[in-house]
Amino acid sequence: MGNPSVGDSWEAFVINQILATKKSSIDLYFYRTHQGTEIDVVLTKGMKTLACAEIKFSNSPKISRGNIQAFRDLRAPANFIITPSSDTYLIKENIRVCSVRHFIVEILPDIS
Repeated sequence: MGNPSVGDSWEAFVINQILATKKSSIDLYFYRTHQGTEIDVVLTKGMKTLACAEIKFSNSPKISRGNIQAFRDLRAPANFIITPSSDTYLIKENIRVCSVRHFIVEILPDIS
């Protein structure tokens, strides 16, 4: 757990779970600006942004100013912070924290 690459490995795992589970009509993107604003997962259908998710290897995540700006830029109807096993709760207006299991089983099937 103390390995510096554990966060990157966790992020890759979650992205692979989303890719394996999402509907085929949904596309997956990464969002980053030159100013450093970023979001790990942007789910779209055609040109419409359906949901955004930031992946954090913490069950008590903090959201950065850059994450908040990215959520604003993309204007998705639903925004998430995906954690290993946290409870599901609203951390900020229109930004919900949830576990990877909850996201894959409960939320992802309804994104269309």
